[in-house]
Amino acid sequence: MSNNCFPAARMMCRFPRIRGVIFDMDGTLTEPGQLDFAEMRRIADVPKGHDIIKTVKCRDSSTAARQMKLIDDFEIQAAQTMVVMPGAKQAVQWFAEQNIPLSLVTRSCRPCVSIFLKKSGIAESVFDPCISRDDVEGEHKPHPEVYANISNHWGIATKNIAVVGDSIANDLVPGHALGMITVLLCPNAQEFAGHDCVDFVAETLASAVHILRSIPDRSVQIPE
Repeated sequence: MSNNCFPAARMMCRFPRIRGVIFDMDGTLTEPGQLDFAEMRRIADVPKGHDIIKTVKCRDSSTAARQMKLIDDFEIQAAQTMVVMPGAKQAVQWFAEQNIPLSLVTRSCRPCVSIFLKKSGIAESVFDPCISRDDVEGEHKPHPEVYANISNHWGIATKNIAVVGDSIANDLVPGHALGMITVLLCPNAQEFAGHDCVDFVAETLASAVHILRSIPDRSVQIPE
């Protein structure tokens, strides 16, 4: 295993074969730090510590519609300078070539997904399903329902699905709740080794892909 990816569980463990992968978008398939969440909270009048989208949608319909429009416009403007994560297209293509189904699940709006797909050169059809917040009628992540629906759509047990994301709370917690394999993408990977909801941590997308490619029938010894 390369020196910039770290298994997180301190035990001898055997992970089941990966048969499907769910990717987050912002900070995972794109470079991190491109959304100013402090500014988003300001324009939406949402205090720190509260979920921005959920808080806004709980307001009266006219206020929610107005503030969601502000959030959408803010995200779309930021997406104009979006930088695709190095190796994102190659990573996605590798899994597609292995006939491993992929899904993209993001809390961003649908226009931001379209901008990402255009910039990355990845066809939307590669992701089945490709889910923005605008595509979900029920609960969105971090509620596990969206991941459970993908598992049912694929007909693949949750234990055989991996989730790759840069947020423990929004990406990995719902996957862990369903028994999925979780990979945290984080430049300071070692800080999160041992977190209950994180099976693996990787400093780069290439390292995350290396982990997933190495999982089938591989025992991982974690040094104490």
